[in-house]
Amino acid sequence: MNTNFTVEGPKEVLEKIHVNIDYTDYQEKWHSFTTYYKGKTYRNNAEEILAYGVNINYNDILFFEELCDFNPHYFDYADYKKIIFKKEKNDIYVKVLFFEDQANNPDKVGFTKLLTLDDFFKKNNIIEDSIKHNYEKSFKEVIIP
Repeated sequence: MNTNFTVEGPKEVLEKIHVNIDYTDYQEKWHSFTTYYKGKTYRNNAEEILAYGVNINYNDILFFEELCDFNPHYFDYADYKKIIFKKEKNDIYVKVLFFEDQANNPDKVGFTKLLTLDDFFKKNNIIEDSIKHNYEKSFKEVIIP
């Protein structure tokens, strides 16, 4: 199954972006790999995807996570897979798209602001140090396929 994303945005943002993909297979074993790192795209294919996460790191300062439901057939039909960045003043925003109709309907999927790690933890009610550590590792680890 194709897990590759097209990444678009201003060059000065893309040079500082790091995108990791986390997914679980049908045996519920988690896998991770880097699909985009500071201007370069890396490709990876997976045979079985049950759930999927997109972790974005901007310059080790701002972070974002997009999780997809446990649905074995979801990625069989996700034909678009695009990540779009924009910059407004000092803020970085992202939009993760899986289907072309999402791109053609801007009200359906909007941009989300990247957060500092502390703000991300607060927003998601993450208080345990071990869970915080796992998130930080997931965001920052570079795993070139």
